[in-house]
Amino acid sequence: MPWSYTLLTLLLVAPSADFPTIQAPHQKFLGPMIRNRHGGSVISVANTQTGSPSARSDTADPRLAAFFNAANAGPRIYAVFGSRMQPPLRFVRRLREVAERNPTWQILIANKGLDQPTVSAKIGVLPANLSFVEWAPQLDVLVRADCAIFHGGAGTFGECLLTRTPMMIYPNNLDGPGNAARATFHKLGRMGSYRDGASKIETDIRTLLQNTEIADALARHHKATFGAIPSNLSHASFLVDPMQDAYTSALPTPENLIPTIAGLLNDTPAPS
Repeated sequence: MPWSYTLLTLLLVAPSADFPTIQAPHQKFLGPMIRNRHGGSVISVANTQTGSPSARSDTADPRLAAFFNAANAGPRIYAVFGSRMQPPLRFVRRLREVAERNPTWQILIANKGLDQPTVSAKIGVLPANLSFVEWAPQLDVLVRADCAIFHGGAGTFGECLLTRTPMMIYPNNLDGPGNAARATFHKLGRMGSYRDGASKIETDIRTLLQNTEIADALARHHKATFGAIPSNLSHASFLVDPMQDAYTSALPTPENLIPTIAGLLNDTPAPS
């Protein structure tokens, strides 16, 4: 963006997951901003490292409870497409076809306006392993998910790094294409298109579920971003609600976020 050539620009991107570039003096990495409390759920970095459930989970919805159920033998796949957008209906139909072909997969789609009755009315009877909810405690879901399908939003991208969840990104606009490119460049996931057919979607998901290179890359980037404070951060990554781990004591909090930004303003030389 042209304005970022001269103004102080705070980058809510994990430095390790960005592209190789020369950082200008007025460009400062803050790292991903992640809220660890979504509704009633609370999650910690320790949970994301072990894949264990978080301290509390909202399982009142039976569709969420089914996804959280550890007795499910097959992979769990979570799909979300942003708080303001919906995927094309043709793409939803193809996800239904993927679910029908793979009855052991548990697929949960969380998106405003895509509740179970509405979707059933539009595309017909849904298979038992495909569920729709309008809201889900995303970090709790991602900790359990074996794969995340999403539009490439920065929030979910950062949360997938935190939970080490392989990313299947179908970018639409805004930050989607850039984050899809970051995911493929660093081997954190794959990029698809809403035009993809069911067979292509299924193949891409299988690749994410079976590719150890992607799992290894996610582990490395998780450690670089959350396991320690990277040396190339002018100020450490901050969390809206600090996570319950010892290292987070060094992270800026909501109370000192404004002083943090003020310090950046004072420390940043004026562009020439």
